[in-house]
Amino acid sequence: MTDTAPTLTAGGSAPRADLIFIILLIALWAAMAIAVNPAGSFPLNDDWSYGKSVQRLLTTGRFDLPDWTSSNHIAQIYWGALFCLPFGFSFTALRFSTLTLGLAGVLAVYALLREFHPRPPVAVLGALLVALNPIYLGLSNTFMTDVPFFAFFALALWLYSRGLRRNATGFLFAGIVAAGFALMIRQFGLVLFVAFGCAYIFKKGAALKNIFAGILIAGLGVGFQISYQVWLRATGRASAFFGNPVRDAYKILAAGLGVVVLESLKRVLVYAIYSGMFLFPFLLLLFVCHYRFWPTARRRWLVGFLVVFSAVTLVEFVLHDIRMPFTNNVMSDLGLGPLTLRDASFGPTSFATPPAMRALWIALTVVGVLGAGLLFGFFFLGGQRILLKRRAASPQETWPVALVLSAVLIYFFSILARTFFDRYLLPFWPLFLILGAVAATDAGAPKRAPRTVTAVIVLLLAIYGGFAVGATHDYLLWNRVRWDATRTLMRDIGVTPRQIDGGFEFNGWYLYDRAYQSSPGKSWWWVDGDEYAVVFGPVPGYQAVKTYPLKRWFPFGPKTILVLRKNAAGPSPGP
Repeated sequence: MTDTAPTLTAGGSAPRADLIFIILLIALWAAMAIAVNPAGSFPLNDDWSYGKSVQRLLTTGRFDLPDWTSSNHIAQIYWGALFCLPFGFSFTALRFSTLTLGLAGVLAVYALLREFHPRPPVAVLGALLVALNPIYLGLSNTFMTDVPFFAFFALALWLYSRGLRRNATGFLFAGIVAAGFALMIRQFGLVLFVAFGCAYIFKKGAALKNIFAGILIAGLGVGFQISYQVWLRATGRASAFFGNPVRDAYKILAAGLGVVVLESLKRVLVYAIYSGMFLFPFLLLLFVCHYRFWPTARRRWLVGFLVVFSAVTLVEFVLHDIRMPFTNNVMSDLGLGPLTLRDASFGPTSFATPPAMRALWIALTVVGVLGAGLLFGFFFLGGQRILLKRRAASPQETWPVALVLSAVLIYFFSILARTFFDRYLLPFWPLFLILGAVAATDAGAPKRAPRTVTAVIVLLLAIYGGFAVGATHDYLLWNRVRWDATRTLMRDIGVTPRQIDGGFEFNGWYLYDRAYQSSPGKSWWWVDGDEYAVVFGPVPGYQAVKTYPLKRWFPFGPKTILVLRKNAAGPSPGP
């Protein structure tokens, strides 16, 4: 592949195809939003804290960092406030602000892939894998930071790529601005500045002035972040948890090199399997369509590695009964979203996983392992591209791989010290999509995929999309019912929030206290009195006051929301 690959500005029928695909992506996103039904003024996951900052900004005009966060967040707070201006503060408006950026992220991925692959259908497949991703769609219906950060992350990558390919200063400057917005949502936006600096040096060559320019670009992001931190602390706006990522990094480094290496290897495998599962249709399409153009040695190596890696990993998983999902935050055995009520204890362990769901997760684990094998193969081909192109005196053609590899490595080590949440994987996916496109198209034009491969891709898209829409709908449903139950309890019986354990979001919204100390027999989240509890099922020491049935789309997961009152005999045991 060279720098003259067809893009969004190519002649012929490409612009018409691009326009059609973009319209279809917008229509699909709107249809999914309608099906999910994002309406309802209630927080989800951690976004109750971010909502408080928006509400305070609208009321007082002052920005304060959300106290329950360690992220920069300022750009998202003002973005959410903009959507609240017409009708006042509501979580419905905040969710629509994220849905808007969610669509922008999907379109940015489409544009990004059009920079690196000559066929629009390949780009639309990559965009669909983002739009239909359960984690992405689920988070797009919240006010969490992940999707807004992803949108600006993908937009910056596209602008960088377009600017570097055409030596267009305007696009490069716009990319730095987009990276700045990403940085002002999450500190991980620094990755974009450093990776751009590396790509710039690879594109322009290792002359002293180019190295200086690359360092200056990286330093711009670092200086921006340091200035922001100084301003927060000087004005008393820093949160209780601000700076935790740096302290976490020191802790893991202090544990020793052996611990760092072992943890790194574990995370590499987990991240690759998750990403391989979600991106498998794209990776499979590129592999099949470009396979015959690769040199024989490369084909044999890639197939051999894929067979050995997949066989060894799957045997290990079978022997130790390991399967996806490997963590519970957005995705779980039973759907999407953490089950943040007392009896669920922040995980679905108290609910049985149906055999059909277990079988599905086993099948998806196999898909993820195969996809991880392809990812590792494309990483090898990407590194090989850098070596071969530099030897061929054409270093300017290595910048896409330099951009991707530097961003992947920096982001990986940035999140290594953090607790693994599946939502942290989102920024990897546009980088992996670029890498796959670059590695696949390096040898020549693609051929059409066989019908069987096309059928597998369509089937996986249907599974991902169906699960994403249905599970997101059910996640919002039970949260909507939970908040209806707590509001009815307060309005009709006169109960105050201090008497209710309404779950993580409810008690966080009403009772958050940075000095709170949890006590035995109560949920860990800011529970003052627990005379009443809103839960999924019975809790010892409580009796049911009211039952709300859940009209879920999927048959698995909790079926009711219960309002319980503590028995008069005495305190109840813990959940």
